[in-house]
Amino acid sequence: MHGTENIELIHIDTRETVNGPSKDKRSTKEYRSKRAISKPLYKERRAQQLLLVHSTTPVDCCPDGWVGYRRKCYYFAKTEGNWISSKRNCSSFSASLAVVDSQDEMDFLLRYKTSADHWIGLERDLETEPWKWVNGTIFNKWFQIRGGGKCAYINDQGAASSSCTREEPWICSKSVKRS
Repeated sequence: MHGTENIELIHIDTRETVNGPSKDKRSTKEYRSKRAISKPLYKERRAQQLLLVHSTTPVDCCPDGWVGYRRKCYYFAKTEGNWISSKRNCSSFSASLAVVDSQDEMDFLLRYKTSADHWIGLERDLETEPWKWVNGTIFNKWFQIRGGGKCAYINDQGAASSSCTREEPWICSKSVKRS
C-alpha cells in the first residue's frame, strides 16, 4: 500500500486520564486493532477523540504557565529569590512553596525542574528543631535533606538545605481547579 502505514491504535476509556488512575479494571476499556490507516487520517481521528473528551467531561485545570501532576498544579519559577520572597511570590498566586507528599511527586519535580536548585516549602527555625512544611505539618523524614541550613531546596541529587538568603528559583504548588 503506497502512502499508508500499519499503525496500532489503542483506545483507552478517558475516565482514567480525567479522574486519575482507576482501580476498577472494569472501568478501563482497552482494545487493540491493526488497520492500514494513513498518518493524517490517524491524527484527525485522534484530534476528534480528544475534542470529544474535553468537550463532554469536566476537566482539571491549571493556570497558564503551570504544570499539572496528580491533582496539583506546579509553577517552576525562572527568576531567583531568597526563600522568604519565594514563599511570598507563591502566595501571590494563591499557592505555596511546593509541599512534596510522595516519592512519585519528588521524582516528577526532579525530572521537570531545570538544572538550577529550586526552593521547596520546607523550613526549620533552628538546626536542632524538626523540619516543617509551609502548611504546618512536620516533615516525617521520608527523604534525606543534606546540609545544615534552615531552608530546603531540591537539586539534581535530591533535597538539601542552606541559608534562607541564598538566591534560587522556586517551585509553587496548589490543588487543581475543577472547571
